[in-house]
Amino acid sequence: MSEAGRSSALQVALVGEPQARGFAAARFEHFRAAIASAGHVVTPVDARAPVPAEHADVVVSAGIYGPTEAAVRIAGERPLWVDLPGDPFADAQAVVARGGDPQRVAEDSARVFLPALARADAFSTISVVSRWTLVGQLGLIGRWVGPEELPVHPIPIAWPGAPAPGVGTRVPSDGGGLRILLAGSFNTWFDEDAVADVLIEVMQRTDTVVEVTGGPGQPGGYDRFVARMAGRPVRFHAWVDDPAPVFARCDVLLTLDRADLWEPYAGSRTRVLSARAAGLRVVASAGPELVDELAGAGQVEAVRSRAEAVKALLARGPAPDASWIAHRYDPARVVAPLLDWLRAPRRAPAAPISGVLDHAMRAQRRSEDELSAIRRTWAFKLGRFTPWRRGAG
Repeated sequence: MSEAGRSSALQVALVGEPQARGFAAARFEHFRAAIASAGHVVTPVDARAPVPAEHADVVVSAGIYGPTEAAVRIAGERPLWVDLPGDPFADAQAVVARGGDPQRVAEDSARVFLPALARADAFSTISVVSRWTLVGQLGLIGRWVGPEELPVHPIPIAWPGAPAPGVGTRVPSDGGGLRILLAGSFNTWFDEDAVADVLIEVMQRTDTVVEVTGGPGQPGGYDRFVARMAGRPVRFHAWVDDPAPVFARCDVLLTLDRADLWEPYAGSRTRVLSARAAGLRVVASAGPELVDELAGAGQVEAVRSRAEAVKALLARGPAPDASWIAHRYDPARVVAPLLDWLRAPRRAPAAPISGVLDHAMRAQRRSEDELSAIRRTWAFKLGRFTPWRRGAG
């Protein structure tokens, strides 16, 4: 590194979930590698057990829930970049649609995201659509400054790994059968009922094997799907450290979204890029910006009904060359706005309500800490487990 490069290098506290699976770990590693490659010193901070990172010059989050809350908590007066990969309130609506308590979900969303919206000095989103939903949310809390003072940049999912573009890694199907992949979490937006309906119809029309990697871990319908597929040619691998061998046995990825949610319009689909990087065809619900863009370029089949999904799966044929996607979602290219900001990070005008929010959050954390301390005492434990009787003692 040159002397000029050394003098401009920053100590960056990167807050995320490096030990998680799926998107959360991939987002953290994408940001970490890019920031380090730009010459900065990265201090990883696990959002599940955040440390102050006292020597950092700036704080950057990578991921949405825990990383957002932890990054705001440790930032202090340092410049803070908050990553919101997905609209948090569209995600919250999906939780409610799965049976989550609306009041509790609203309280949790406000607790995590309102302080971040009021405090962060720059933001990244997962799509252009979610950039504009974020601008609206910033306006509602009184942050009327423009993009020069408060940057908001889309940083989409990065192209994963390094398979040569256009060269698939799957093993050809034997005997003309169809091998379908389900990958990632059965989460709040994943329509396991529609997927099951489509798979059953395809199985009735052709020899089919379904491979499932990922699955449990979020409030979705994984267990119900497992029960419905009992006795059918479906192999459940759960979460594996290296899903590449499972991908390699498949021809096509299937992923369908629930129709009663806003999340598909503001979110993205990591599994779609992962499948294309492995040389698979993709059949996915239209709606997510990533899916619609790739469908427009002839890279995936975007469908709007179960019937369209069945037809697309049975169409067969090779996957298209993925060179265009590899360039469009090149990891260094898509993260450029963050690296530009790190050349001269600065504080942005905070929302007028930021002081009040900060005061309220400190009071809430103090109350929670005090309550936790009380619950750990022997007196509390004895009180919980002793069968008190009226008039006893």
